[in-house]
Amino acid sequence: AVLKGVQTMLALEISQEPQIKKICREIYRKSAVLCTEPTERGKQDIDYFHQSYGLQYIDRKPLLKYLEPEKDSGLDETQFLRIESATKEGLLTYKIKPPEKKVILQDYDSYGKQIENYELDLEQFLKILEPAYNPPIDKEEQVQLDWYKFREKILHSALKDYLIPSLNEEVIQEMRLKAREKVIEKASEVYKN
Repeated sequence: AVLKGVQTMLALEISQEPQIKKICREIYRKSAVLCTEPTERGKQDIDYFHQSYGLQYIDRKPLLKYLEPEKDSGLDETQFLRIESATKEGLLTYKIKPPEKKVILQDYDSYGKQIENYELDLEQFLKILEPAYNPPIDKEEQVQLDWYKFREKILHSALKDYLIPSLNEEVIQEMRLKAREKVIEKASEVYKN
C-alpha cells in the first residue's frame, strides 16, 4: 500500500513537470487523432441533407488538421464546433485518441479480412522520459531490476493517469477556441461586406 501511494505521488509529480509536459504535448499534438461515431438516433436522423452529414464517420483524423490547418486545405475550420453541436444533440459521439499503434490480430472478420486493432503507444513518450527517470541498469541484480520495474510503473502511470487525460482536455479546448475564432472571423467578414 505504501509503494502504491509513492507510485501515485511520483507519477503526479512527473506529470506536472513543465518541461515534461511541454515535450509530451508536442508528441500528443502530432500523433493524436479524432474519431466520431453516430449514435442510434444519429443513424436514423443524419441523412444526405442533414447539417451533420459527413461528420458521423470520421476515422482517425489527425488533430493537427484542426490545430494547425493548412491554408487552402479545403478543411472547414469550424468543423469541430459542428461535431460538438451534433454531440450535444445526441447524434454522434467523438473521441480524441492518444498515439496508438496498430495491432494485427490473428482473427478474421466475416469478409475474410484480418482484423486490425489499435492500442495505446507509450513508446514515443517513454523514449524521452526513460533516460531521465529510469536509466539503464545491470539487469543481473534482482534489487536493481525490481526498482527498474517500479520506476517503469511510475512512468506508465504518469502518462496514462495524468498526462494523457490532461493533454486531451488541452487539445479539446484549443480546437474549440480555434473553431470559435474562425466563426467570429467569418462573421466579421460578412458584416464588413
